[in-house]
Amino acid sequence: MTNLLLFADGGGVRGLSTLLILQDLMSRINICVRNQRDSEDHVDPHEIFDLVAGTSTGGLIAIMLGKLGMTIEECIEAYHELSKTIFSKKTLRGRATFGLDIPRYSGSRLRGAVCKLLKDKGFDDKLPMEYTNGRDRIAW
Repeated sequence: MTNLLLFADGGGVRGLSTLLILQDLMSRINICVRNQRDSEDHVDPHEIFDLVAGTSTGGLIAIMLGKLGMTIEECIEAYHELSKTIFSKKTLRGRATFGLDIPRYSGSRLRGAVCKLLKDKGFDDKLPMEYTNGRDRIAW
């Protein structure tokens, strides 16, 4: 049996393109599933991928799809709302270079967005998140 891995790259608000591409891919997968099973079955990413991972906002997508089991449509809606919070202000460096330098957004806003998402989905928003050896991790 083959293990399926889904990796969502970061990219700020462009992370939405990852979800739109995945939406099309899942639509095609579901057509195949319905044809094979001769039924109206529908599968979501958390049902077919063995591992979902990502970097930066791709990590947020991975949490929504993998851990929270959200549908792609729910993720797109949540991503629109969360991106308003996460990407609302560029740092001084991003503004001073008129966007020519890589804009840097606050990691604390991303962390806050993850906590809000967890709370909205019924999880404890106080789950321990530790910064260890240069890495953030969410303890489940």
